[in-house]
Amino acid sequence: MLKSLNSMDFTVAVASNSMTIEQDMTFIKAALLYSDTITLVSPVASTYIELTDNANKKNEKALYNLMQKVIPFCQKADPIFCENINQTLDQFSSILYSKQYRSIPLPLKYNIKKALLEFSTGIESVLIQNLGEENCNSLKKLVESKKVRLYDFKSSFANDDYYVYEFYNTLKKSVSNSSTFPLFDDLSNNLIKSAIEEKIITLNKSSEFEAKHAKLAGNLLIALPSFEFATTDEILDIRKELEKPLVRFRSKLLAYDAEIQSMPWDEEFQFECIKLYQQEVAPAVLEIDELTKESSFIKNLGYSFLTDKSALEKNGKIFITVAMAGIISAFTDVLSRGQTLAAAGGAYTISKVATAYKEYEKNQHDIMKKDMYFYYRAGKLLEKRTK
Repeated sequence: MLKSLNSMDFTVAVASNSMTIEQDMTFIKAALLYSDTITLVSPVASTYIELTDNANKKNEKALYNLMQKVIPFCQKADPIFCENINQTLDQFSSILYSKQYRSIPLPLKYNIKKALLEFSTGIESVLIQNLGEENCNSLKKLVESKKVRLYDFKSSFANDDYYVYEFYNTLKKSVSNSSTFPLFDDLSNNLIKSAIEEKIITLNKSSEFEAKHAKLAGNLLIALPSFEFATTDEILDIRKELEKPLVRFRSKLLAYDAEIQSMPWDEEFQFECIKLYQQEVAPAVLEIDELTKESSFIKNLGYSFLTDKSALEKNGKIFITVAMAGIISAFTDVLSRGQTLAAAGGAYTISKVATAYKEYEKNQHDIMKKDMYFYYRAGKLLEKRTK
């Protein structure tokens, strides 16, 4: 059964062919801005979190298990070193898990644990250097705060066949499950495309809709101004501020979905998204931008004065002050001189100010009710944060 668009669960899958989580974080930011919950299926991200988990640093056995997980990654780079280190680890294991280990003097145990901790710290340092400190910190923070749930692989990354099968099977379940919206990278989409062509996977209408909707939303959000420079904290702030307009934006994307005939793994999908953006999204955003400028309080107030000759004659001095010193300071100055205001027929001026402000408020309210206001405002907020 298709879930309500008021509660959206995204499954983000990234099958990176290098040690990077750049694309993971890009997709996560798009999902943070649009969806309600996120499950990340990523071999690289999972490996990083697993190998830097503080639980692995609590005692000698945990640190030993960490080494066991790391060694297979070194196998292809330096098989001779791995063969030697494995022999050493086997000997260490026989001591660590024996009753004799308890009788080892505390200073020696301390030195063993210290050496293992240094090894663990070295692993984390290398990973952070390769993946980028900002991305690593952001991912860890999101996982710890439960903003992102990381899929827990049961097989080892070093065991290619089993790991690939588990990854593929997870993608298959995601696109076939109408309780989640799959947002996949190109390599993951190609896996799904192959499975569909081989008739291993058959999608129903709900699953097709969710795959299309997630990818369209992701494409649009990633295209927002300065999106790539925004931090996850900034994305979360924007999401919080635009919670209500998001509901209308989601609804509008339903209409846009109907205009796209291809699926995310088809070659035509990207072209259709670009065409949709140029024909529908860009004009809608431009309209809101123009309406926002037209509804400027200062502009409306100035227009009211200029088009009313009697107002200009009665309040010429006030108008000149406004033009030269700015509307806010002049308005405050006028208010502070109540007697002068009354003598100069200022009550009329106050009436015009109040009318202009009411018009401004109404226009702003109407603009915020636009379907694409979420998209427009998110772009403006992102631009503002990078200036």
